Amino acid sequence: MYVKNLEQRILTAFETTTGKLKKKQEEYTHPDLLLEKFRVGEEVMMLAPQNTSTDNLRPKWRGPYKIARVISPAIYRVTVPNKPGKTVLTHANRLKKKL
Repeated sequence: MYVKNLEQRILTAFETTTGKLKKKQEEYTHPDLLLEKFRVGEEVMMLAPQNTSTDNLRPKWRGPYKIARVISPAIYRVTVPNKPGKTVLTHANRLKKKL
């Protein structure tokens, strides 16, 4: 009887603590990251890493890439153009919709 009671109290404490932690974590999560920005099959442009050049203040957008898989609302797997079967994992802030 004691063990069952103790087990139930531990489970209740765990559920209560987990719920409180999730609420607190949601306060710190940026709301834009909770929404999916792109869908599978959608064409996007990807921001390329900057090279040192005379025009290094202008962002370099490459593509079009296709969204292959949505890992999370912030992380996407995209297919590389002209390289069948090759994919790249990237953050949503490096992507924009193709116009």
